[in-house]
Amino acid sequence: MGVEATQHDLSLTKYLQDRKLIEHMYEATAMSYYCRSCAHKRGLLNVSARLDITGNNYLRDKFKKHTVAPTAGANSMSIFDDGTPQNYSGLMTSGLHSGWVEVDSKNRSSLVWDANKRIGETYSPSGPRIDSALRIPYYDNSSKCHGYTTASREISNARCADCGKLYRP
Repeated sequence: MGVEATQHDLSLTKYLQDRKLIEHMYEATAMSYYCRSCAHKRGLLNVSARLDITGNNYLRDKFKKHTVAPTAGANSMSIFDDGTPQNYSGLMTSGLHSGWVEVDSKNRSSLVWDANKRIGETYSPSGPRIDSALRIPYYDNSSKCHGYTTASREISNARCADCGKLYRP
């Protein structure tokens, strides 16, 4: 009976460890979304008043990173189809004025906006992906506010965590 009990305890321990790992993986990818009205009420919608896409080295590097085709062997990277400053600024302005707030499990917030059309592509070791949405991290910091393309499926069925409103571009 002692050996059986030990095996049972090991199985139970393994089950609980696996469950904890799964829960951790879910928490690491879980996002909360807030419509503009609810985000404003929560104080999450402090959009930078000034959009300067190349105003410092950090912003110039981010602009170049997401508008110039990646070199061979580069890690996953999203690239805008039209890398002109006018297009980038236009998409950023739309995202800043219409995007929802996305908060990740580490309490980092970004604005996300579905352009409802192809705006870029993400290159990764698993192959290219067409992107029609924009993610804007640091939207509340004019010296770091930048954008990159992402898949619209990430936000297409998002619901506001407060009011339950369904995201619609």
